[in-house]
Amino acid sequence: MSELSKLPNVGKVLEENLLAVGIETPEQLREIGVEEAFRRIRIERGSRCLLAHAVRDTGRNPWHSG
Repeated sequence: MSELSKLPNVGKVLEENLLAVGIETPEQLREIGVEEAFRRIRIERGSRCLLAHAVRDTGRNPWHSG
């Protein structure tokens, strides 16, 4: 398990997808942004991503404070 798994709404599959596209830390995810992370996963993995659901369900990006 990486530090990503400690983030809200990040389960095993999403963690694996993020790692597969080179996003290894919460800081990298914050810097890249949720939309770019989603795009990278779509390109690399060719499938829907739970990342979009996490944002849709909460109405905000759960990895940004404030």
